[in-house]
Amino acid sequence: MLLDILKCEQRLAYKTAKIDFGKRMGELVEEKKEVLAQLNDEMQYYDLSGLIEAVLLRDRQLSKPENRAKFNRLMSSPLLRQDTKPLSQKAMIDYCYIKSLYHKDRMEYEQTYQYYELIIEVLENNPFLFHIRAPAYGGFYVKIYFWARALSEKLSIPQNKALKINNLLDQSVEFDIHMQSLIYCVKTLNLEEGEQLISQAEQKWKYYSMKVKETHLMDFSYMIMIFYCLFENWEKAQIWLEKVTSVHRINARKDIQIAVRLWQLIIVYELKPYDLDKHIQAAYKYFVRNGHYFDAEKQILKGFRDLYKARIRDEKESVWQGIIDFVDEKSKEGKILQRGLNYLQIWCKSKISRKSIFEVAKEYKVAPIRNAKKINVTFWT
Repeated sequence: MLLDILKCEQRLAYKTAKIDFGKRMGELVEEKKEVLAQLNDEMQYYDLSGLIEAVLLRDRQLSKPENRAKFNRLMSSPLLRQDTKPLSQKAMIDYCYIKSLYHKDRMEYEQTYQYYELIIEVLENNPFLFHIRAPAYGGFYVKIYFWARALSEKLSIPQNKALKINNLLDQSVEFDIHMQSLIYCVKTLNLEEGEQLISQAEQKWKYYSMKVKETHLMDFSYMIMIFYCLFENWEKAQIWLEKVTSVHRINARKDIQIAVRLWQLIIVYELKPYDLDKHIQAAYKYFVRNGHYFDAEKQILKGFRDLYKARIRDEKESVWQGIIDFVDEKSKEGKILQRGLNYLQIWCKSKISRKSIFEVAKEYKVAPIRNAKKINVTFWT
């Protein structure tokens, strides 16, 4: 839009042919250079963000070496140097988001939180962005707000900011608000608020089914399933699990498709342990058929086979501890495993300790953050 305006100004300068024509043309040429530099800068950050997202969509946990290598290569871009300053607000948002992904991958959560806060600050201080791309930036703003809120709980950092829904957003992002509110309840173990949100989701499901992408509904169903598992409501967890498995688009959200097969084994173990072997075989066939039978899946399936065969508690405890140790070992090696394995660990620990999943999850919630170091990332403010 600015380039079009500048072109019109140039044509007007030609027609008016005032005495200061040369000076004015020079000013307009310089303005065009600045605008083109901003546009080029925005496109570069936008493209880099898109390439990183493409890797994470294929393999959110970066479990494949080739995806890990590509992610690391993209993160070494000159655009992300500490001395680099984005030239526009949109470029700043993409820059901060990419940096948050980088620190989140390294489990440097204080830095991740700081970049979330900066994204929120840029969006709230530049409301024109919502008018340019209302649904896209609206949903993004809601997501980042709740991610920051959940991290503030984990880091014990007070966050008093309210979500500026009325001032900045419209009803087109209602689902995003609903989804991110539920994720926040899962992360903070808020039973009462979470149940209210799920009740609202059930009432609005027909509407959401017409307006929201199937993959987003899958993610929502998966989070509801996780919520009920954390509070050991296995019957309701099974209902929402079936909403995920009823989606037959195998390549849609592979991370969820794989994780839900592993969670099905937990739910079956809790509800109908005599059916466990049948579901283990079904999960194995699914993983092999769709090329997902990696080290993590092999070890987890082996653990459930051993669990199915175990007859005394000592044998079962050995299996649960084996799964815990396997995930811990891979985490120490820096290998990010399949989505949901942290919750699988919590389930195993609850079985060994004879505590509820909620109690164990609460202990996880207050655990100290690893690798958290204070840094200054406010050089553009």
